[in-house]
Amino acid sequence: MFKRSLLVTAIMLACATQQGCVSADDTTTSPRMLSNDLKNDAFLRYNQVGYLPKADKKMLVIADHDLKGNLWVVTRNSKNITEGIIGDSISGRSEFAAKPFNHTIDLSELQTEGEYKLSIYNKEHLITQESFSIKADLYPPLANEMLKHLSVARSGEQRIAPFPASHLGDKKAPIYQPQGDWSEGQWQADKQQTVIDVSGGWYDAGDYIKFTITNALTTYLLLKSYQVNPDFFQQDNGKALLTEAQFGLDYLMKLYQPPYFIIQVSSGDDHNEGYRLPENDSRDGKREAFSAYSMPHMGLTAAALALGSSVFKSIDEEELASQYLQQAIAIYDAIDINQPQAGAFENNSVNEFYRDKTGYDNLALASSALFQATDAPRYRDDINKIASKVEIGYWVSWADLQLVANNALASIHSESARKAQQELQYFRDFSSEKANIWGTLTAPTWAPIPNALLNSATAAEHDIASQENKNKTMIQTSLDYLLGKNNWGVLFIALEDQPNSAKNIYGQIYNLSHTFPQGAIAEGPGDKTTHDEMLQWMSVDLDTPLSTFNTETEVFYDDSHDFQTMETVVWGQAAGIYLLSAYDKLMKQ
Repeated sequence: MFKRSLLVTAIMLACATQQGCVSADDTTTSPRMLSNDLKNDAFLRYNQVGYLPKADKKMLVIADHDLKGNLWVVTRNSKNITEGIIGDSISGRSEFAAKPFNHTIDLSELQTEGEYKLSIYNKEHLITQESFSIKADLYPPLANEMLKHLSVARSGEQRIAPFPASHLGDKKAPIYQPQGDWSEGQWQADKQQTVIDVSGGWYDAGDYIKFTITNALTTYLLLKSYQVNPDFFQQDNGKALLTEAQFGLDYLMKLYQPPYFIIQVSSGDDHNEGYRLPENDSRDGKREAFSAYSMPHMGLTAAALALGSSVFKSIDEEELASQYLQQAIAIYDAIDINQPQAGAFENNSVNEFYRDKTGYDNLALASSALFQATDAPRYRDDINKIASKVEIGYWVSWADLQLVANNALASIHSESARKAQQELQYFRDFSSEKANIWGTLTAPTWAPIPNALLNSATAAEHDIASQENKNKTMIQTSLDYLLGKNNWGVLFIALEDQPNSAKNIYGQIYNLSHTFPQGAIAEGPGDKTTHDEMLQWMSVDLDTPLSTFNTETEVFYDDSHDFQTMETVVWGQAAGIYLLSAYDKLMKQ
């Protein structure tokens, strides 16, 4: 423990005799106690959920005035622990930074569990003060909160109270086939007027369409979360997570009923129905089931089912494991590897719904998962054929799983390992650029949070396997960014007990049922150019306290009408859980 310095003692003595001053041990931060010239000028940005003991703890103070030379003090249980002097600003205002002065305070030396307080002073005046935690088991409870949104997003009979069953008409959904070349995205009713049971699954985001790509990816990532670190879920032996994963697997099992494979349930007409709860949807019973033997959809579905087989076999659920494996093999065998890798999709003139132009990455995930589940030489042979077709993506999203695929193949295919390392190096370089004070993995874009979560989770699993730890800093900064270390000081996950969390998720279910969106992850800050273009379709209050932290190129609004910054996607929830699990494993190995 560090002794209290003479400078801190002097400040405290001054505080004992001067009105309008706060000691390092005081817990109040009312405006009268702030320096008049720096009032509301400085803001601490840090991980507000807390830090693992061995984690980097680099906090940022962003301000309109230069804070160089000011004192910072850390206390715990009303005792001074450590202190220092603020150094030079690391950056001015930029596309990444909202304020002209940005100072780092590195508290990584603190590793003892407990509650701490960081205070910053200008002479004897307190400028700003925040509390933070260090704790070894911070993240399992947070993962459980993230799971809650997935239960809300369920469709069918297994919705969680207080939400009633919805879209039971999906048990007899009319099949639609591509009209002409599926690259045009046009569809027509099946000539035999066939119906199919595609009840269940998760609604994708703020609407009620069910996309196979995102259902399969969500399921796959939930299973990866368990596989990479089963001990992370020891509180209930993974029951909550595996129950949700099984919900996804059971839906995927329904999608292949030869000669049909369903890539999407319901159409863009969903967006014309206005606000309503899913149980009150007038389209129920008429929702289309689009069928196409589409490589991206079939590959990712086979991957999820094969991984499900491995995971459920590991917990002695042999019968389920066998069922999942048989269906995974059937779907995989039905894929025509010589067909175009671009997938089928619906184009309703306004949207090209989840158009995935690359199928080999998903196919590689399927061959990898099947090889893991069976150890059959045919899948190793397929890996050797497919691996060369999986390029370096330099981007990670639901449609761009090249990094995920190359990392999955890395242990058995050296070229895939090289590609994964090269792409991770690209993201590390971007994250460490001097102007990029938050360590983000991309320039301002749409939906940066889900993309970064999946990117960082994959990097964590890579470091676990390689034991190189090259990506640990990048992973930490992505997690910190999600949990409050960003321009806005906002946790981009809705947590009712966190005052600075996002709260106004864009979603019909939450808004119409007046339910707090506990655990929902917002898509996060978006590029300003796109947001300006989208304003014609959404009514957003642009003049809020948070808007003062927008930059010239990036904006964030905690507004339930903002479908760019506040929509939630189900695969993003699973990516968040995957990151927490993999990061926990990495930090404790």
